[in-house]
Amino acid sequence: MNDVMGQAEHREQSRSDAMPRIIRAGEPDTQTMLVRIEEGARLLDIGRSAVCQMLADGTLPAVRFGRSVRIRRSDLEALIERRIGGR
Repeated sequence: MNDVMGQAEHREQSRSDAMPRIIRAGEPDTQTMLVRIEEGARLLDIGRSAVCQMLADGTLPAVRFGRSVRIRRSDLEALIERRIGGR
């Protein structure tokens, strides 16, 4: 019986690997490498305009795709670490 259960778990895992994960509105997605400006502001608990200013002055690097601007999660984490270390 354990062998049957193991096969079912393997099939379920294979299916979940192949299918994209659906993110509902308002649900945080911890899987994405890039976030929008609004999400970056929410993660930092600051205003959108403050994030835009940091992008404009180079404090926070931007990733651009045409007119779309994204921020790497790793850059948000590095910003926090720099601010903590700079106290």
